[in-house]
Amino acid sequence: MLITITTDASFNKKLEIATFAFWITSDLGRLKMQGRLKGKFIHSTHAEMACIVNAVHLVTTMPEWMKFCKRVIVNTDSMNSIHLFNKDKKAIKRYRL
Repeated sequence: MLITITTDASFNKKLEIATFAFWITSDLGRLKMQGRLKGKFIHSTHAEMACIVNAVHLVTTMPEWMKFCKRVIVNTDSMNSIHLFNKDKKAIKRYRL
């Protein structure tokens, strides 16, 4: 079974507030969550990464989904998050992440 996670987050520097939304789909159903991220954030990339981690964590706490899971795909619009999660040293240096 394939699980697809689609994420998005935003960060308001002036208010120091980060918000998130993610959608998780599989053959067993769909989940949607959104809200304000807890904690202190200083950049939108931090919010994006927290959103991805929260979504993946939620999936791992669902034994009925994990039992049949063969693959998880995460869709995000945050290239910085992708570089950091992949430990892409060249991109991290290039973009000063």
